[in-house]
Amino acid sequence: MLRNIIRFYTRYFAVFVVICGVIAYIKPAPFIALKPFMGSFFALTMFGIGIVLDSRDFIAIARHPFPVFVGTVAQFTIMPLGAWIAARLFGLPPAIALGLILTGSAPGAMASNVMCYVAGADTAYSVSLTTVSTLLTPLMTPGLTYLLAREYFHIDFSAIFLSVVQMVILPLIAGLALRYFLKSRINRIIDIFPAV
Repeated sequence: MLRNIIRFYTRYFAVFVVICGVIAYIKPAPFIALKPFMGSFFALTMFGIGIVLDSRDFIAIARHPFPVFVGTVAQFTIMPLGAWIAARLFGLPPAIALGLILTGSAPGAMASNVMCYVAGADTAYSVSLTTVSTLLTPLMTPGLTYLLAREYFHIDFSAIFLSVVQMVILPLIAGLALRYFLKSRINRIIDIFPAV
């Protein structure tokens, strides 16, 4: 029963995101109350990615590195530059411009894998791309934010770097380690993590 609910939620993930976005716009107070926990939620997501990944994902990267390389370069150029151009083109206020550039400099993470799975796209490629971009995130996200948004605010590269290590790398390694040590026993709960 629970597994069916999780699969239903995962399948209609995009619909739930839109519904929650509309509710948050209309009634923001309950969502604002969750703000102090955003780092923990993000770390939990990265922990989930670590659990979902297995050695076959890394083998896929090794066998076909060029598409992953192209996807990674595109992800860390098109999105951040597009955000920077949009901020300049529309004359966005500094706080919104910074948020847009920061969002454009961050990889899609687990949500992209879920969307690919639901859409019937190449999920293995998406997971490979997520793996590489997640490993590069501690350098690329703070670096791109510093390069593209420093005209709007003082950007503390080291603070962003440490934050990304705490919210991305350490939970990811913990998830990979748990998967490694529990092996097939983790499969009983693995369906939970795309939903999370």
